[in-house]
Amino acid sequence: MKARRNVTAAACLFLVAGGGITAGTGTAFAGQQAEQVRIAVGASASSSLSVSPPESAAASRKKTKCYTQDLADISAGCYTTKENRTFAWFEPDGDSIGILDHYRNGHSTKVLLKVDGYKKRTYSSKGKSYRTIDENFKENREVKIKVCTSFSKKAKCSAWSESDLT
Repeated sequence: MKARRNVTAAACLFLVAGGGITAGTGTAFAGQQAEQVRIAVGASASSSLSVSPPESAAASRKKTKCYTQDLADISAGCYTTKENRTFAWFEPDGDSIGILDHYRNGHSTKVLLKVDGYKKRTYSSKGKSYRTIDENFKENREVKIKVCTSFSKKAKCSAWSESDLT
């Protein structure tokens, strides 16, 4: 079990997400990233329009890597590139669960939370790129978090994080 640290989830998110995050004390907001689409128009009189997917769409075909960390609050994530990622964290002050879903697979991110004395809980990003859930657990309970790229049996999942206290 690790001791609490006075660092926000936003700091942890910034390290993992590589920027694009506006932070406030105890919370983080993931800004929308613009998708770039290349449009090629033919030079002939009967010009054609073709739209190519963003380069990061090819990233979803790369191997997914998952991890846990305890730089600040306990957290877990999965990614193929910094643009194609999912990340979840538990913030003990306020018992908040945060979910960042930028994993381009067309599915919601799945987050699992274990808290001593409570049944295992499952949360979803609900199709949103950023979501927070506020809970109210009894104090000084061990808590662990795990994230999966979707609810599918074929989803990639992180291991359980180290323990923290509510």
